Amino acid sequence: MYNPQQLRTEIYNAEHGAERLQLLSSAIQEADQNQDHYWRLAFRREYINESIFYGDSFKAVIQFPEYLKIFDEHPEFEEEMSFNMMWAFKNVLENMSDYHQISRAEIENYFEEFEKRGKKYGESLRTYYMKKCKFYLPVDLELAKENYEKFRKYPRSSNSDCEACELSFSMRCELAFGNEERALQIAKPILDGEMTCAEIPHSTYGKLARYYLYHHNLTEAFYYGTLCEKLILGEPEFLEETGTLLELYSIVNPGHGWNILKHAIPDFVDCKNTLMEVSFARGAYRLMKSIAESTEDGKPVFMSNANLHLLPIAKTQDGWLASDVMAYFCQIAEDLSQKLDVRNQNTHFQDILHTEFSMEKFQAFSESGESRKPAHGITRKEELLLLISVPEAHDFKTLAEKIRNDTRKDFAIQVCDGDDADDLYLSVRYENQIYDLHIIPKPDTLTNVYAKSVYQMTEEQLQDVMEAPVQYLLITEIPGDAMTAYHVYMEIINILFPELLGVVNLHARKAYPPEWVRFAGMFAHAVSPYDVFGIYITGTEDGSDAFMTTCGLCTLGMRELELIGANAENFGYFATMLDYTAARCVERDLLPDAGEILSDFAEILTESESNPENTIVYEMTWDM
Repeated sequence: MYNPQQLRTEIYNAEHGAERLQLLSSAIQEADQNQDHYWRLAFRREYINESIFYGDSFKAVIQFPEYLKIFDEHPEFEEEMSFNMMWAFKNVLENMSDYHQISRAEIENYFEEFEKRGKKYGESLRTYYMKKCKFYLPVDLELAKENYEKFRKYPRSSNSDCEACELSFSMRCELAFGNEERALQIAKPILDGEMTCAEIPHSTYGKLARYYLYHHNLTEAFYYGTLCEKLILGEPEFLEETGTLLELYSIVNPGHGWNILKHAIPDFVDCKNTLMEVSFARGAYRLMKSIAESTEDGKPVFMSNANLHLLPIAKTQDGWLASDVMAYFCQIAEDLSQKLDVRNQNTHFQDILHTEFSMEKFQAFSESGESRKPAHGITRKEELLLLISVPEAHDFKTLAEKIRNDTRKDFAIQVCDGDDADDLYLSVRYENQIYDLHIIPKPDTLTNVYAKSVYQMTEEQLQDVMEAPVQYLLITEIPGDAMTAYHVYMEIINILFPELLGVVNLHARKAYPPEWVRFAGMFAHAVSPYDVFGIYITGTEDGSDAFMTTCGLCTLGMRELELIGANAENFGYFATMLDYTAARCVERDLLPDAGEILSDFAEILTESESNPENTIVYEMTWDM
């Protein structure tokens, strides 16, 4: 028997996305069959909302005309439902321009209708001009400017986007109009962390990264790109920003870009949003072009990743040709760019695609002195290297079987070992984050390993680790939170090598006993920031000058911290200060910019100034 309240309860108890959309679709059919006009509207409104925020927004665009028709046919619901209708109208209107299938004339007609209804219900036209300006940004810059100025004149109303979204939109407009300084001033509350929402600062960072990339400022592009990456990875609704990251990493770090691309392929395959698709395809094309042309001898480059089978690209015996993957994404980017430009009656997207990135231009800009900030606290990530010491050798195929047969409720493990069994590739999903590991025998070139014992590791244990008959090297990147990543790596090591002698972090120069490795692998919060880095201290023979630096922050994409000016009498005090400050930076996943002083340092300086006899001159620098 038809029961709309029960249907609504079932819908609200379902997972967002495909499951809830299917239930809503069934509920719409039942309401239609029973001519229950109130619920015909209510269920369609929920379907539109679910499609936009948790599914394919094109479904919302298709559903909206029928929803609007029913709304107009039943004025008895107008007073109660006009607010929800206008919100649905706004969201659909914003998403319409993302699809090349909808003509410019159709979109402009919908804008006229939205304006008429907004006036009828007493809404401020601020949102109308905001969405209209956004549509015209890639279509007609002069029309965009006209609508932007009108947007600024109208007050906020109940139909307005959140303040963070409006600020980010204003920043984007000012950048498009060539007003960089004003754009940054407008975005300051967002960049300072004072204003956020579900999409901000994610998309804000992405827009800034793209702006600076196309204005040849790699320093700023990399800075904002790194901040963006920390927030959007694994989130399909940010596929457009992911495309920007791929473009960026095609220049600064193609290997890291490939790590992002291969895990985002399923989201790209499922995506039907033209704007997201064209951005991602453009970035993937640029990245694969960089990889395909990376060999000096001209030999073909082959890619190996399970997700590539989702694409209509033929696989060779050695894997997928990088040039074939490049050609595939190039064709999609060309096709979608042309379709969007035909709809918009210009060449905007084709011009972007055909823009050539020249290292000479980037270098010229860097040398011109125009860069706003010469050095940020973020730089290229270095791979994490863990030396694993065990008493006996293992066959890599045996290790692969061991990890395959392990049953972990919190892990999804994919083994990608090769046929020759000379090494082992693992891909681990944990809490929606992907961790790629490569395990090989210790290279003969890896000599003179130095490490400090930690966690009550005895000298005998350290010697056993350093002189172990068998040693392996685990090579990986740290994605996301560093402490969680260490926990994942320690658990994998425990699964593979239960007879472990110890692990050495070659960057942090720390040697960990097997007891700590087991503990860190068992408990997700066992790792502290101090496990991620070490402190190296040296000085002159007479003790008049001491130098100290962190070791390991480079694996997080940070510059190492240096401290100059201490001496034999006070180096312990400053080493503690440096250690504490580095730990805070690891917790924040961010270093301050060059020249900035952390609040903790300010407090310590104040204490020193109150005791003049203990005051020393020191300098804090970021290692370039």
